[in-house]
Amino acid sequence: MLNRPVFEFSIATNPHGKFCIPKEYQHRPVPKMLLRGEIYEPETQEYLASLSEKGDIICGGAFVGDFLPRLDRAARFGGRVHTFEPNPTSFASAQHTIELNELKNCIIHQCGVGQTSGTLNLQVAKPNGSAMAARARIVPDKIEGQTIEIPIISLDSLIPADRPIAAIQLDIEGHEEEAVKGAHRIIQENRPVVIIEAERPHKQQRFLKLLNDLFPEAGYQLDLIIERNSVFLPRAATA
Repeated sequence: MLNRPVFEFSIATNPHGKFCIPKEYQHRPVPKMLLRGEIYEPETQEYLASLSEKGDIICGGAFVGDFLPRLDRAARFGGRVHTFEPNPTSFASAQHTIELNELKNCIIHQCGVGQTSGTLNLQVAKPNGSAMAARARIVPDKIEGQTIEIPIISLDSLIPADRPIAAIQLDIEGHEEEAVKGAHRIIQENRPVVIIEAERPHKQQRFLKLLNDLFPEAGYQLDLIIERNSVFLPRAATA
């Protein structure tokens, strides 16, 4: 029996599967695409899927689970898809998406990720009260009626040390740098492909510098741009 979310929602369907779309999200760009039967960032999903035979995929934030059916289907030979989502509405939606599609290889955590474990403020509503949906973001201060306190866990703590990681994909509204710093063990040991939502050159260069400051021996390079996402490859993968 499915655990239905307590809020109003619709079910969207595209070639990859079914998706739980909260009513309060339905005016936002990604939910609108899903409700039209379209695939959000199809090239990025296919690129990540192509890496799954090399190890597990870390993919976050989950939002409503729009990447999960495709990545779960690609996971082979005991591979896993690790994802996280701190927004309670989005988490419940992604969890229902997992159940609707009977995904067996996805592990979802209700938390945000960062450099260290603790709690932070997540802005989930605009000043007018409307949901921020995929634009929910970490903010420095509590704002009455707009923010909630969420747990933050480093990826190094969240992902078991014995899991081989092929790729880390991050689209977490400006908190990506802290997430990368909290994945030091994972990146040091696995040298995964790192995919970050960064379409502007100054942001691409900032993340390239971060990766090479933290992991100079890996020799990360900016390889290509897929949709709005920058793909950073370690030296061995670019040779």
